[in-house]
Amino acid sequence: MVPKYYALASNLLASLSLGALLGLGVYVTKNTLVIGGSPTPGFRVIHIDQNSWNVGCTIVGTAVGILAILGYSQHDNFLTRQGIMSDQGVVALYLRPLTVSRSVAQVIRGQLITTRILLALLTIVSTLSSAATVAIFGVHNIDIKLTNPVPSFPLASYNDTFFETSTDGYYPTVPLDEINLPELEAFLYRAAYIGAATTNDPGGFNQFSTAWISPSGAIGDTSYSSLNTGGIGLNMTSYFDFSGYPSRFHMPSAYTFNDLSGVVYGTHVNVVCVNSTANYDLDYSRLDDDIAVFKISNHRNVNFQIVQDTKSPNDQLLIGAAVSGTSTTDPILTIAVPVELGETFICDCTYSGREYMASIIVSSRLSPLEVVAEVNQGPFIGLDVKWLLARTATNFLRKPGGGSLISAWTSTSWNNGGDNNTDTAALLSTILSQTGEAQLSLLRQTAERSNTDTQSYKPHSSSVTMSVRITMIGSGQYGWLSLYALLLVGALLGLIRTLSRFEPASPDVQDPVKVLGLMLNNDTINDKTRLKIDEKIEVLCSSHL
Repeated sequence: MVPKYYALASNLLASLSLGALLGLGVYVTKNTLVIGGSPTPGFRVIHIDQNSWNVGCTIVGTAVGILAILGYSQHDNFLTRQGIMSDQGVVALYLRPLTVSRSVAQVIRGQLITTRILLALLTIVSTLSSAATVAIFGVHNIDIKLTNPVPSFPLASYNDTFFETSTDGYYPTVPLDEINLPELEAFLYRAAYIGAATTNDPGGFNQFSTAWISPSGAIGDTSYSSLNTGGIGLNMTSYFDFSGYPSRFHMPSAYTFNDLSGVVYGTHVNVVCVNSTANYDLDYSRLDDDIAVFKISNHRNVNFQIVQDTKSPNDQLLIGAAVSGTSTTDPILTIAVPVELGETFICDCTYSGREYMASIIVSSRLSPLEVVAEVNQGPFIGLDVKWLLARTATNFLRKPGGGSLISAWTSTSWNNGGDNNTDTAALLSTILSQTGEAQLSLLRQTAERSNTDTQSYKPHSSSVTMSVRITMIGSGQYGWLSLYALLLVGALLGLIRTLSRFEPASPDVQDPVKVLGLMLNNDTINDKTRLKIDEKIEVLCSSHL
């Protein structure tokens, strides 16, 4: 006879195990437990060996499933022993111990008594306990979305103080003081080189040319698909890898970047250069046989000079620049290309532009930032931005030898000798427009980091959503917890039923050996008894256990 406490003990142990796993499962599902890295707001960290952990989850899940099946089997045994003593008796099928195969047979044969069918279904479902445990507690690579509600800012806010957060605290920064001039000068060279090479040979300058330079590539911390950045400066490096603690959204410290999309600010810059040689006075003189001096002036009080070493190999294409105007007027950038034996070229360049908001996408870590569409137009750029761009261009052009611009033009043999200025004004317009947008992109990159913010600016229509893959405990889904809850209900039902009823006096009728002894009226039959069938069951010999 199977004592009552077998059913009590097995269901109690199953209930405790399932209850503990259910509680832990709720905790794990509610809290994101990331593998590796350091703790950040919203993300807890655990350091484990992933393979060993998953093996352990499988073992625990299997053990709990076995406990649950044992508890349901003892519950079913208890019901059968009670039913066999009643007036109604029990269906012969229930003389078989509760197993998965009996449960399937019970369903197929339509034995759908409420409690019995529940135990049968629970037994079948228990086979999924290992899968549920791995799903809830195992290590998984999960894709999640993180939304930065304030990733980008209008130019009007860039005089404010921004704060960059890190593990050590807050660091103030003023974006206008942090422009990456070496990076911008490198961009100027690339823009001038590609512009000149394309103008020289529109059909021959391509990726198959030995002189080819790709117009796409990184500018600062962000890659762009062309030289026209659109003044967009979302700092992608700070999103590719954890840079610090964001103040407006939560970000894990360990993740793999998938993609990013959203709406950010940009600024179009349009520089128009026109041939103004006729509006200037040019005075040419020589200090000695090798040094030539070009003095350029006009009625706007533009007055500057360019000194050239005419001795080879220093007698290269020369350029000079000056910016004129007042604090209340638009700046005019004057660029001069003097030629000792020929016509000196002078052009005036004016700046204009407008802010806008653009829908962007970055498809992968190796993909450039691409503009999907412009979604909103903002204000025109002010005098302070125009002067900033014009002064920066002037500083580059005033460098010895003409700086990056002349270096790029020399490399492409643009206007070799300075005697062909037909396309110079249009080319300068393109180069300066691209460089102006690149400057604003670099400016924005100093502030538009994932971990940078300013308290003086309120949330607006700009936002970006980043998809990342994290390695974490569990899948973050509650569905598998329902399986634990269902198994727990079954175990508790067995515990309550066995506690509330008297132990039946019947023998264990689910033990086929004992049933056989009853049928043959032979109390010597035990587990070691040898049997054979020859028209009927015959006992060959009996032995005591």
